[in-house]
Amino acid sequence: YYVAAEQCFRKAVELESQDVQARYGRGFCLERVGRTSAAIDVFTSTIEHAEPELAKTCWYQIGRCHLREENAELAEVAFRQTPAFAPAAYQLAKLLIRSGRAEEAIPILKNEFSRLPNSLKLLQLRMHAAEAMADIESTRLFRDREDRGEYQLILEYGHNFISLFASRIGLSALLT
Repeated sequence: YYVAAEQCFRKAVELESQDVQARYGRGFCLERVGRTSAAIDVFTSTIEHAEPELAKTCWYQIGRCHLREENAELAEVAFRQTPAFAPAAYQLAKLLIRSGRAEEAIPILKNEFSRLPNSLKLLQLRMHAAEAMADIESTRLFRDREDRGEYQLILEYGHNFISLFASRIGLSALLT
């Protein structure tokens, strides 16, 4: 019910313009229904008022919207706004590899491995970077490590956002 939720968030923002969670919620819903340009505008205006963690998430969502619009250049700009935010770093590295700049992705991935050394997604991406650079030995190494990787990197923030509301007003709240 993202269309209805977006209308509710829009009304909430009209009533309380400083409510950054409502602003983010509206952008989130707009992105979910494919209105990516409108979502980018909402996320951009949310950044100005958001705490650092939410601002990072907004930049990440802006980058994802640009990817959906097939605008890799603007997506790269957005992902570079939060270099210490693992999902954005992952998307940036992935974008670099796909655009033939695997060498630029390697330092980004090394930095993320220092935080998430056994991340399945990072291992797979590093393997793709090695393949793109025709580094057979590294490709083999990361393919072997992939078998023991764990799903540590959360790339979809929708679940956390929706869970917040579900715990307040959803079935779990009713059962509690």
